[in-house]
Amino acid sequence: MHARSEFVMQLRALPDTPVTWTGGRPEDEDARLVWEAVTRRRLTTYRSVVAFFRSFCLAHARQLLGHLDGIVLRMRGGAPS
Repeated sequence: MHARSEFVMQLRALPDTPVTWTGGRPEDEDARLVWEAVTRRRLTTYRSVVAFFRSFCLAHARQLLGHLDGIVLRMRGGAPS
């Protein structure tokens, strides 16, 4: 796998660019997440794969913030956890 900064700099895809998995099941965890999105969830465009990861990241961020609230983090203005 490429270093993340190198990989991101190489991306020049338009949102509707087709995405097809061409290899086998990867060993690398990051690549495996993409493999799952493309092969199992049948996502076929750059936009759909990015949207899948965006929702995954948001859910993870919400869970992490909820877990840390009241321990090492305090959130104000919302309902108490």
